[in-house]
Amino acid sequence: MRILRKCFKAGTNNVLRHPLGRWYKGRIQQEWPQVFSPETQRVYVYKAQTVRYYERRLPRQKRFRYVHRTPTAAIPKDAVPISGHFEQGYFIADSAIIAQTTQPPMLTDPETTRIESMLRGTRFHVPTQVLANALWNGDAIIGTDGSVLDEQGSYAFIILINLHQVEPTLAVRSGGWMSPTAEFIDLDSHRPEAAALYAAQMFLQCFLRKFPFCGSICDNVLLCSSLTTKV
Repeated sequence: MRILRKCFKAGTNNVLRHPLGRWYKGRIQQEWPQVFSPETQRVYVYKAQTVRYYERRLPRQKRFRYVHRTPTAAIPKDAVPISGHFEQGYFIADSAIIAQTTQPPMLTDPETTRIESMLRGTRFHVPTQVLANALWNGDAIIGTDGSVLDEQGSYAFIILINLHQVEPTLAVRSGGWMSPTAEFIDLDSHRPEAAALYAAQMFLQCFLRKFPFCGSICDNVLLCSSLTTKV
């Protein structure tokens, strides 16, 4: 706050000590004196109806040496404003951190994003490799369930391994809340139950792709599964 107060004159008239000057509506790019292009790694200066460009000899160097004028009064489309000062044919940037090319985000599949959201609450209670071996060896069982309370649906599934023991081992626990449905659709228990089955199947698919079967029986091993409502 002290630095901000120093920008204004004494009193309560809210007058700046150093006026900003005239504002140019819709002409910000034309009025900025110099810009930097991450693609060409050059500084472009607009002066006297021409554009001059400066280059640096070493990477991440603040000093840019004057090279030439551009044949046309134009700058690259990726150019961004840069601040600094001129000294004996050089442009010296105020900061050594110069803008770099920003890679665009990768395109994501909406279905993949939806699956990641559904499995966000997954918790592992055993090492992942132990779970993978149990799934491929048929020593695992999955239980799913869904319910509705006050028009809010929830789904969940668990995976138990070591089925030969008196008390099987809890390996995975997952679940979450369902997104709201349309106003004219009544939310019954069938939707959360279907969501639980879908989440469990998607978990198996994604998990076993990361931990493929590594055995000597055959090259292609099918994962046997059955669906039942009996407990």
